[in-house]
Amino acid sequence: MHKKKRLTYILYGICLVLLCTGIAGSIVRKDGKNIKQTSTALLNPKYGTEVNCIRIILHKSGQNELILRKNEKNAMWTGIFEGKNNPKMHFPADNRQVDSLVETARKLRSMYIISDGNAQKGTKSPFFAPNDEFFGFEFFCDERLFSHFYVQKSKNADRRLYIKSASAPSVYGADGDLSAFLSIYPVSWADGKLFSEYALGGKTTDDVQKIVYILYNKTGGISAQKSFAAGDADFYRRLSDILAARTSRIGAKPDSVFFDGLEKSYEIRLEFADGEKRRIVIYPAGDDFIVVPDSLDYALHISTWTASSIGIPFFE
Repeated sequence: MHKKKRLTYILYGICLVLLCTGIAGSIVRKDGKNIKQTSTALLNPKYGTEVNCIRIILHKSGQNELILRKNEKNAMWTGIFEGKNNPKMHFPADNRQVDSLVETARKLRSMYIISDGNAQKGTKSPFFAPNDEFFGFEFFCDERLFSHFYVQKSKNADRRLYIKSASAPSVYGADGDLSAFLSIYPVSWADGKLFSEYALGGKTTDDVQKIVYILYNKTGGISAQKSFAAGDADFYRRLSDILAARTSRIGAKPDSVFFDGLEKSYEIRLEFADGEKRRIVIYPAGDDFIVVPDSLDYALHISTWTASSIGIPFFE
C-alpha cells in the first residue's frame, strides 16, 4: 500500500515538473529573458479611411516596387508596377484586395519580441539581412506617411511572419495574416476582368445601351460590324458574358513589332446611356489572344475558351 502511494506521489511529481517546464518554455527564451508581448496595430486605425497611397517594396538584390493609388474622382485603386527586368505597367487594382490590406494593417494584433538588436545593420542577425527577401510597406495620405514597416516570411513551416517597424530595431513574431499581401506583382493585385471596375467607373448593366462588335483587317480598316441594343434578343446574355469575362494573366502592352503582319483584330465596345463609351481591342496571339483595354497602360492574355465566351471570333 505504501509502495503504491509512493509511486503515485512520484508520478504527480513528474507531471508537475513537466507542466512547469512547459510553462517556463513558453515565457522564457534561451537567453533567460522573458518574452515581451505587445498588442498593437501596424497602421493606426484612425488613419485607415485616409490612406490613398500604398507602396510595397520587394527587398532582394535591389528593389522592385508596386505603388497603389486611390483615384480621388471614383475612389477606385490603380497599381503602378516597375521592376528591374519588367516594363512599367499601370493597371486597375482589385479594390477588395487593397481594402483588405488596409483593414489587416489596422487591426489590433498580438506580437512578441524575438530580437532586440538592430536587425537592419546587425551582420549576425537572422532577420532582414541584405540578401534576404522581405517586403516594405508604406501607407500614405498624399505625402503624409502614416506607417512604414517590414515583413519577412518565416523559414519554418508555421506560416508565422517577422515584422519590424522602420523606426525601431526590435523584430516581432506575428501570425501570417499578411501573407496574402506579400507580392508586388500585378497578378496578385489586378482586377482581371476584361472590362474592369475602374473602366466602368461605377456603371452597371442597366447603364449599357448598346454592344458593338467590330472586325478589323490588317490595314486597320473595318471588315464587318454588328450592334445589339438593349432589348434585343440575346443582348443581356451577351452583356453578362462580356462583363463576367476575366483572366489572371496580366502583362505590359505589346510593343510595335507585335502588330506587324497581324491579319485581323477585334473590338468590343460598350455604349452607355450618358453617351460615354468603353472598349477593348483583342488581338490573336498564337493559340491565345491579347486584350488591350482603352484605359490605363496594360494588357490581358485570354484563352480561346474565354475569347469564345465573349463572342470571338465573330463574322467568320
